[in-house]
Amino acid sequence: MKKSREKWICQIFKRYKANIEELMEDLNFPSVGATDYSRVVVQSTKGNTQEDKIINYADRRTVLFAEKFIVEETLQYFHLEGHGRDRFVRFFFIDGNGWIATQIECNICERTLAYWRRDVLEKAEILGQDIGYFKG
Repeated sequence: MKKSREKWICQIFKRYKANIEELMEDLNFPSVGATDYSRVVVQSTKGNTQEDKIINYADRRTVLFAEKFIVEETLQYFHLEGHGRDRFVRFFFIDGNGWIATQIECNICERTLAYWRRDVLEKAEILGQDIGYFKG
């Protein structure tokens, strides 16, 4: 796995709580007004700003749902697998605790933490590729 992809996946896990809050609250859906195309409209900007707002809104929601799916499916996979890795994912990736605190909380050694970290990142990458979040 490339370092850039690894960093990106770690950011997905770190943004998980903020993404959930953003999805739960009603995002300010851009107001859609009726456009009268029967007459010539003087525009001071290029393009249709209302359509751009709606497209940006839909794109943002798509990204949020994709990131939420990656994190939740990874958590579910490791929960079903057992061995306490789902707790490790929550404590290390989502809550952002450090290596030593995670080792103490999950009662694992440094080498095990490195293996589990790699496994979680690989599983998240596979899930992301399956849904088309990552290109290639």
